[in-house]
Amino acid sequence: MKFTTVSVSYSRKFNLGDYESLELGCSLWAQVEDGEDADGITQFLYRNHI
Repeated sequence: MKFTTVSVSYSRKFNLGDYESLELGCSLWAQVEDGEDADGITQFLYRNHI
């Protein structure tokens, strides 16, 4: 299987009370070139995401 793009996403929902909430999220994407390690790139995105 050949990967061309990997992504990492994170979201968090905050309860504001009175049946209201706020959800914040962020996603990072990276292009994977031939010969690059997709798992390593995913770990790099995860470590730098949070």
